[in-house]
Amino acid sequence: MTVIAILVSDIHFSHNPPIARNNEPNWYDAMMRQVRFLKELQKEHDNPPIVVAGDVFDRWNTPPALINRVLAEAPTFYAVAGQHDLPFHSLSEIKKSAYWTLVEAGKLINIPHDKPLSIELSTTTLFLYGFPFGFPLHDPEHPISERSNSVHIAVIHDYCWQSGFSYSGAPTEKSVEEHSQSAGNYDILHFGDNHKGFLKRVNRHQIIFNGGTFYRRNIDEVDYCPMVGLVYDNSDVKPVYVPVNKDILSIKVQETKSEENVEIDNFVNYLSKISLNGIDIEEAIAQYMVMHSVSDAVRTEITGLLEITRHG
Repeated sequence: MTVIAILVSDIHFSHNPPIARNNEPNWYDAMMRQVRFLKELQKEHDNPPIVVAGDVFDRWNTPPALINRVLAEAPTFYAVAGQHDLPFHSLSEIKKSAYWTLVEAGKLINIPHDKPLSIELSTTTLFLYGFPFGFPLHDPEHPISERSNSVHIAVIHDYCWQSGFSYSGAPTEKSVEEHSQSAGNYDILHFGDNHKGFLKRVNRHQIIFNGGTFYRRNIDEVDYCPMVGLVYDNSDVKPVYVPVNKDILSIKVQETKSEENVEIDNFVNYLSKISLNGIDIEEAIAQYMVMHSVSDAVRTEITGLLEITRHG
């Protein structure tokens, strides 16, 4: 069997480290460790395409410094846009985004949502069907049984869950069973959005692969190992786990001090009086923490709230 694609999801390249990774000496370097692993894995299997199921970036307006680093070190990949890639979660605004900068630079091939993208490989033809954020999953126009010597992958940025890989009260219509029923003619459903990775063999004709987060970003992921999926020319998918032994996660919760409430009140008062005029809220917060002597505990509280708003 030959590897014909590598499946990845929810990379979330971010300029600032998540709270749990604040102790990394250099967050960019930490991200690029796993990028290098991905490139080595691709080379080991004779350079199959890398297919990303959305949220390449953590923010649509990522700073140029990070975009340049991605351009310099990341492999070329195929992708659909997730909500974090899109200005105001709107696909119509995609050309304003960092995601589209990668498209213009030839680093990213955007998988269209209105027609399949075909890639001729040595042993088969790979068909990719794009379902970016906000576009409902549906079957292809022609049944798989009418095609030969080809593998068909739907690349979807939408929540997909199974028991043990979800949150309490997850909607039934987002379950693996419901997704499979609405799109049963693909060989593989490749999902992004749910950061808890899993592989599910629905039947002998279809596999659902939800890659989960590419980086460990939160305290509750301390025992989590990110994975990518190797797709073979017989339509099988096998998970490969990403080395995380060099990750530095901060799991110690700092004690709250009585003067913190005063600091936070001062911070809120500062935000209420300034005019943002062309700078975003995170820039204003960063300026405040530079200009004022903010305690570590309050800094953690503020950046924690930011992390929630980024992913909320």
